[in-house]
Amino acid sequence: MRNTIPNRTSLVRPPSQRLYPCAPPTRAHLIVRSVPSRAFTSMIRACLSELCASCCSCVLPPPSSPRAADQEMDSDGAITHRSVETNGVRLHVAEAGPAGAPVALLLHGFPEVWYTWRHQMRALAAAGYRAVAPDMRGYGGSDAPPGGPDQYTALHVVGDLVALIDSLGEKQVFVVAHDWGAMIAWSLCLFRPDRVKALVALSVPFSPRSPARKPVDGLKALYGDEYYICRIQVCIDAM
Repeated sequence: MRNTIPNRTSLVRPPSQRLYPCAPPTRAHLIVRSVPSRAFTSMIRACLSELCASCCSCVLPPPSSPRAADQEMDSDGAITHRSVETNGVRLHVAEAGPAGAPVALLLHGFPEVWYTWRHQMRALAAAGYRAVAPDMRGYGGSDAPPGGPDQYTALHVVGDLVALIDSLGEKQVFVVAHDWGAMIAWSLCLFRPDRVKALVALSVPFSPRSPARKPVDGLKALYGDEYYICRIQVCIDAM
């Protein structure tokens, strides 16, 4: 399915302000284009079979620290951990599966870390994929740059992911994302459709930007002022 994004040039910073190489603002493929159906179907089946079995445990908080979670899951060596320097920050990255296999990039939600995907990582590795689950900027074992909200824009986080994909030696990856991770995944598809083979967005559909209304105003209209994102915005505005 193809969609032309209205006012897409407004989503991309001028060249002097870009934090990562940006694709020309032409046509974006939101459900990024067709892929070999057998490979795509096997990835979805592997991911969702474990998701159904473990949905309750996935949303429970991890142990007291990211390192404790790492040690718990490393008992059999199925999941490994390392730090990657990307876009000026250090990201903690969990990985499972053979090197050289197709990469499935797993993006967690809020307030979560890589640990959300621990069951799906094993299933994807068993299906022949290389599962890569970072703690995104400001989460878990990754750096939390000082400087306030301006250091955590979609441009910054997408830039982190593009740099991470580069560090993996990949031109394109499958992306599986949940919650706030899904919102970032949609931005990744908008800004850099050339780096995404296909996207699986869990719980958050695509919501096009409107120059006529801020996203938080739309959320207020739907859910009221007490919705948690609206309350967080009040704190941010007061900073």
